[in-house]
Amino acid sequence: MLRDLKEHVAYLEERIKRIKQAIQEHIQAYPELKTQQDLLLSIPGIAELTAAKLLSEIRDVRAFEDARQLAAYAGVTLVISYQVLLFIKRHACRKWGT
Repeated sequence: MLRDLKEHVAYLEERIKRIKQAIQEHIQAYPELKTQQDLLLSIPGIAELTAAKLLSEIRDVRAFEDARQLAAYAGVTLVISYQVLLFIKRHACRKWGT
């Protein structure tokens, strides 16, 4: 049973890899898509998969007035609440991570 599950996971991972590759090949085949993907990739926090998802949803990055508006739509804008700032200030000397 465990072996079957591992084989199935490996199969699904390979399918995901091929689908991602097919998506990138499609984008590369259309210069306008490639240009828009490059614009999306210039936004911090957006990588190829997110850019492809955005292109499939919005169709045209020019629909947004600026990169900030598009980043907000994509959900990659940095929002820091007042409570987070207080926490950081109170715990500034603590070591985080390993």
